[in-house]
Amino acid sequence: NVLWTRIISDACGLHQYVLAKNSGSAYGAAILAGIGIGAVRDAQAVAAFHSGMEVLPDPAVRPVYDRLYQRFRALYESTKNLMHDSF
Repeated sequence: NVLWTRIISDACGLHQYVLAKNSGSAYGAAILAGIGIGAVRDAQAVAAFHSGMEVLPDPAVRPVYDRLYQRFRALYESTKNLMHDSF
């Protein structure tokens, strides 16, 4: 989903490389494992082998997500006991 990918990039301030063909979560896990053991330099190196889409964060919307995150943190702090005390 292009919209969801855009939202994640904007909210987290991260570049994402989306493969042209969806190979499932096992493929992503294999890439991360390869990075972890040093067999693959980084996710960008893997993306170079697959045509797809690069999603860059939009710095213009980052302040909006930062404000919303602060609101979330304030709401969480004031209501977390409701959830934890319920069980």
